[in-house]
Amino acid sequence: MMNIRGKKAAAWMLLTGIIFTSLFSDTAMILAAPTVSENQIAQDVTVQVSDNQIEINTEETADPKGTSDTEDAVKNPAATPVASEGAAVSDNDTQNKPLTVDKVTGVSVTSKTYTSLEIKFAALYGPAGYEIYRGTSKNSMSMIKELAKTQTSYVDTGLTTGTTYYYKVRAYAVDAAGKKVYGAFSDISAAIPQLTVPVITSAKSTNYNKIKITYKRVTEANGYVIYRSTKKNSGFKKIATIKKGKTVTYTDKKRTTGKTYYYKVRAYRKVNGKRVYSDYSAVVAAKASLKKPKIRTVTVESADTALVKWKKVTGASGYYVYRSTKKDGKYKKAAHIKNGAATEAYVDGQENGKTYFYKIRAYRKVKGKKKYSPYSGILSATFNRLASGDETYQQKAQRIFGLDYYKKYGSKEEAELHMKTIKIQVWDFAADGVTKVTKTRTLTVHKNIADTVQQIFKEIYEGKEKFPIKNVGGYSWRGDTSRSEHCCGLAIDINWEENYLIDNGVIISGKLYQPGVNPYSIPTDGEVAKIMKKYGFSQGIWGNRCDYMHFSYFGT
Repeated sequence: MMNIRGKKAAAWMLLTGIIFTSLFSDTAMILAAPTVSENQIAQDVTVQVSDNQIEINTEETADPKGTSDTEDAVKNPAATPVASEGAAVSDNDTQNKPLTVDKVTGVSVTSKTYTSLEIKFAALYGPAGYEIYRGTSKNSMSMIKELAKTQTSYVDTGLTTGTTYYYKVRAYAVDAAGKKVYGAFSDISAAIPQLTVPVITSAKSTNYNKIKITYKRVTEANGYVIYRSTKKNSGFKKIATIKKGKTVTYTDKKRTTGKTYYYKVRAYRKVNGKRVYSDYSAVVAAKASLKKPKIRTVTVESADTALVKWKKVTGASGYYVYRSTKKDGKYKKAAHIKNGAATEAYVDGQENGKTYFYKIRAYRKVKGKKKYSPYSGILSATFNRLASGDETYQQKAQRIFGLDYYKKYGSKEEAELHMKTIKIQVWDFAADGVTKVTKTRTLTVHKNIADTVQQIFKEIYEGKEKFPIKNVGGYSWRGDTSRSEHCCGLAIDINWEENYLIDNGVIISGKLYQPGVNPYSIPTDGEVAKIMKKYGFSQGIWGNRCDYMHFSYFGT
């Protein structure tokens, strides 16, 4: 037996309802207090607990205002309801009402996987447990699971994909006699075990008329259905059924270049011979567009002309070439090519001494309008006043004299005002006559051709032949009446002893000419002759008169 004694405050707490724990079991004892008049307040309270029984003794002090018969009610515990573990008693319960359990609320059911559903509900205070009922009809449901008082969720597995399941939940308590006291059933909630919703990871153009859709694989799916529309929120139609669950891409063909299309996907699984579908994926948009052109090369073809080459773009109707003097600057159209099969274009109008940057883009005509590809990468070319082999006579005269014709200087003094001396690296033989070594020569030429001559000997030096040059000459004043281009610094002689000047079989100057035998003799089809020709210098071969050492800009 356990005695509990207290004064006025203890009695008041007892009379308003206290939960005690039995010394002999884990059963919670709930005492519902009767109404007590404020005119009578217990001065001392004794509570005795033994054998699951409660005995209460009080000594009362009457209030001057009046008395009540509360003592009898307090002394008689049998007059009040007694509940076991988990009782949920309404706030207005009195000693004459039976034990009640609240209704479960907040029930929700959601798809967990394609064969399972998760049931959740709001917790009640103090129930002994819960029971979950399920059925494929609202009118026919049976208990499938009993949960402990601490559980408020349950995953129901082994279900059939696509079938609607109905659920309800109720709580229960256990009274002093060991009987279950049930609360009302919750409202019915329903859900369907569903396939995982596919996620489209990308939708992008692979050509001017193709769009490739890629989505994440749904493990449990047997296949997928692809839908397309020209509107984001309506008009979707099935365009393909993918019959393999592992296939995660689809290419939509024959699309219109530049037009926006919208796509969504849903997965399916076969259940009893029928397809059960997931929800639709989120909608994604894409346009079919021409591929980005690949610019291959930009070469300087002449003093003001560049040759731009690119890889053909399938489906193109034509191309635009754009040019700028700054890589990140403003680009302007420099050429328009109206042939979709074209792979190169000449661009005119460059200025010497400047570097230009080039990019291109293709276009395709759709109903009279041009639909453009992305821009290509950027390549550059520098126009550094180099001459070229395809210049006309007038262009050469403009380059050198600023005139449309050749001008002979009237005197040595006048000529030398226009000359420039440069240093060039060449190959020559060492003292052993076998080993080739690098040597530096000086050469005086017209200042307006000096950059070109510098480039010529740079390429000869870097060439595969490593052609040896033991002597080289340029400007030489040969008299006021001479018409030689040497007088203007426009002719170059190389290895004159081994590359003679011969006229009708008579050697005029030099000693020999033995290309292929003597290493200093210049072959007419060798690297030196080709490089000279590339930049507008021709070898001195005029019928029966051949000056093999001689290369001149105007060909005289």
